[in-house]
Amino acid sequence: MFNTTKSLRIFASFFVLIGTSHAGILFYSYNSGSGDLYEWPTGTDFLDNTNGTDISTTNDRPGFIDFAFDGTFYYSYNTGGGLFRWDSLVDFSNNTNGTNLGTRNDAVSIAHDGTFFYSYNAGGDLFQWASPSDWISNTNGSDADTVDGTDRPGTRSIAHDGTFFYSYNDSGDLFQWASASDFLNNVNGIDVDTIDGTDRAGFGAIAAGVPEPSYAALLAALMTVGFTVFTRRRRY
Repeated sequence: MFNTTKSLRIFASFFVLIGTSHAGILFYSYNSGSGDLYEWPTGTDFLDNTNGTDISTTNDRPGFIDFAFDGTFYYSYNTGGGLFRWDSLVDFSNNTNGTNLGTRNDAVSIAHDGTFFYSYNAGGDLFQWASPSDWISNTNGSDADTVDGTDRPGTRSIAHDGTFFYSYNDSGDLFQWASASDFLNNVNGIDVDTIDGTDRAGFGAIAAGVPEPSYAALLAALMTVGFTVFTRRRRY
């Protein structure tokens, strides 16, 4: 006899497995002078220079303005205003499998929260766009700082992990904000480098995001649940 309550618990555990495979924010730093691109488990690790992985071990690529990560794709923005999309950071490092999305030379930083694309210019204007292509074509954008009544210049790079907004300046200060609006209004910000006791200047760009679960991870979760259902059913 099949136990309905146990089966519901089993299927609930399936969604927990999916959630677990999706969890985990990754943080990125890029040195525009040397071309070094690093991946970090957290922004704290970046500041403390611990647990970092050098993505660009085979090929450094200096001269880029900023990076963004939407959970699936990576974006690079170069000094000529070219915006490229990459399937992986290895592809960027090797300059392979990149897609040229177009050119727009008016931003000092870009970000992606998994849904919306952001551009930030030298005057402190922060814009939100439906997609990177909309930014290139200047359509479907909203001026976040006009809504909030303020511009905020002086930031080197911005990032968004889907939950928190980050800002990084030339002094090496890294701040975490509850939202882009809080960044613009300078409220509810956490000075991450003050908490960790260190600033880390000299980097041209930061990025952050939550990787989407791979098909392999989802398949493994499904197979685990399927096996559990099969063995549980044989007991009744």
